[in-house]
Amino acid sequence: MNKKLLILVGFVLMVLFQLYAPAKMIWDRENVIKKGTEFHFLTRPVDPNDPFRGKYITLSYAPQHFPVSDFEEWSYRQKAYVTFDNDENGFAQIIGISKTAPTNTKNYARMEVRKRSNKDNQSLTVYPPFTRFYMEESKAYPAEKAYNKSARDSSSQTYAVVSIYEGVYVLKDVFIDGVPIGDVLREQ
Repeated sequence: MNKKLLILVGFVLMVLFQLYAPAKMIWDRENVIKKGTEFHFLTRPVDPNDPFRGKYITLSYAPQHFPVSDFEEWSYRQKAYVTFDNDENGFAQIIGISKTAPTNTKNYARMEVRKRSNKDNQSLTVYPPFTRFYMEESKAYPAEKAYNKSARDSSSQTYAVVSIYEGVYVLKDVFIDGVPIGDVLREQ
C-alpha cells in the first residue's frame, strides 16, 4: 500500500508541475502586457515559412542608431540594455544604451548592439529581437501578402506593437496603416 501511495503522490506532483510550467509562462507574458509600455516599431517585410515552427511573418526593422561617448568600450554583437521612449509621432526611439539594467525606468529590453562608425559619428546600432509574428495557418499567407503589398506602397505605414517591461518584451500585433493585420484580412 505504501508503494502505491508513493506512486500516486509522484504522479500528482508530475501533473501539477506540467500544469504549473505553461501557466507560469502565460502569466509572465500577460504581466508584461498589463504592466509594460507599448511601443510602435516601424517594420519592413520578409517572407519565411518554417515547417517546424509554423506560419509567421518575419518582421525586419529599420536599424536605430544611438551615439555613445564610450564607443571603444563596446564590442561587436554585445548584449546591452536599450531604453525606449515614444517620439513625437508615437514610434519607439532609443533614449539610452547601457551595459547594466537601468534602475530609473522599466521601459528597457535586452538586445544585441553593433558598432557603427564614420568620421563624424560613432554610434551603436540596435536590431530588435522581436522578429516573428505567428498567425493561424489559414491567415498567415493572406496576411503575408497584405503586409508585403503595404510595405511596397510608400504611402502605407506598417509597424509592430510591442509591450516592454523590465527587460522582457511581447510582440502584440502588427498594424498596416493603423489597422491590426487581422482586421485588414477581414476587410479583404
